[in-house]
Amino acid sequence: MNILGRSGVNENIPDFNTCNRFVLQVFDVLLLAALITIANEWYESAGKGRVKTVNQLHKVVEQNNWADLLEVMVRRFFPMSKAHFLRSKSQAAVLHAYLAKREEIMAKKKSESTAQEIEFSTARYKEKYIAERYLESRDIVYENALIMLQQMLVYTDFHDAMRGGHSGQMEKDLEIAMVMFAGCGKSNSAKEMVEQQID
Repeated sequence: MNILGRSGVNENIPDFNTCNRFVLQVFDVLLLAALITIANEWYESAGKGRVKTVNQLHKVVEQNNWADLLEVMVRRFFPMSKAHFLRSKSQAAVLHAYLAKREEIMAKKKSESTAQEIEFSTARYKEKYIAERYLESRDIVYENALIMLQQMLVYTDFHDAMRGGHSGQMEKDLEIAMVMFAGCGKSNSAKEMVEQQID
């Protein structure tokens, strides 16, 4: 079977090396997208419009300090709590909108309120309203891209450390992976990481 130009992906048994190369290629694409985002901001601030070609991107990288560009990328895309912060911000905005609308309804006399407005102020409707609007207000694709960038950075660092025989770096990456596994509810994997760290 051939998926996206990659042979070796079998319907019954996925080939690790093929999957590994595919995931690393997706990571490269996400890194490039992050780089283009930062380059566009720099290009636009200089009054040159947007980066449209690879040659323009190459010029932005050439003309600016590569270390500064990476530092901006890391600050912008790699804080571990960024996706959680974006979710919390969306939830707070939706809750604020609900409370403002509810306050407006509560300011009316009960006899002037419609049946829908009365239902709006119930606790059951509040949960439903917030759940629906919360999903609409989030940029789930961006959040998932951030999470993948963060996790793939740990994975590629672990991959390179393993290939290079850097056991100290591998242990550091496993500590980060342990926290990631615990945070996403994969407690068995987190326990295995803890046992590995203790042994």
